[in-house]
Amino acid sequence: MDGGETRELLRATKPESLAAYGGPTWTPDSASVLILKQIFEDDPSKGQELWLVPIEDGEPRKLDINVDDWKLNLRLDPNGKQIAFIAGRRSEEVWVLENLIPKQSASK
Repeated sequence: MDGGETRELLRATKPESLAAYGGPTWTPDSASVLILKQIFEDDPSKGQELWLVPIEDGEPRKLDINVDDWKLNLRLDPNGKQIAFIAGRRSEEVWVLENLIPKQSASK
């Protein structure tokens, strides 16, 4: 880092947001980064998008991969052929526990 100028690589405009928890992640050649873009709308078909963003030349492009359930720690292997990530939907449940507190026996 030699104190050069900063440049904008990708912009998110409302209702979009760039996912801080999922990236950016450098590609193995350090020529691009992968970024998850979240889409906050009432439309359930909207969710997240994975973008490949070149650092020097070229335009950012949305990759045709369903990443709606991706969550954390987007990582590429050194050869760039495999990707690791945490995925899944959060769900909440209510459970009942029966006989949790044992009945006290009659005093002697």
